[in-house]
Amino acid sequence: MDLSNPGAVVEIKLDKPRKLVFDMNTFAAFEEKTGKFFLDVIADIIEAAPPGQPVRPLEVLRKVSMADLRALVWAAVHTYDLHGEPHWPLTLTQVGRYITIQNLPEILNAVLRGQAESSPQAAEVGESLGPVEELMPAGPVVIPPPKGVNGGENSGPPADTT
Repeated sequence: MDLSNPGAVVEIKLDKPRKLVFDMNTFAAFEEKTGKFFLDVIADIIEAAPPGQPVRPLEVLRKVSMADLRALVWAAVHTYDLHGEPHWPLTLTQVGRYITIQNLPEILNAVLRGQAESSPQAAEVGESLGPVEELMPAGPVVIPPPKGVNGGENSGPPADTT
């Protein structure tokens, strides 16, 4: 895995040509601003606009709020200074001013493309490419109690034997 790549960068047009950067700062800024888990919102967008199909903005807007969409674009529109510190050149309301129903398909496509390009492949994170059932033993999983503990008649304070 190449760690020198800071994340996917996708160009879009808002007030002027801007770059959407998909890195941890994007994800964290979105979560801090909205209180929502970034990947949950991305999953909702993908569910409403499956890959390989044309983006239907109204379907996406039935799943993802305008506030979340605006925050997602805002979080991704950041730059880095000479010291590597992120800066957000636009406010949430400025980003909202440049998102319209007419350019929403283009913006959604850019978000989906950037997210897909920044996501690791299953092999890179060590995830199984097959069903979970292949990895799990058949039947219930039984965890034995620690040695010396039976939880039966010898549990509790000692009995009075006098």
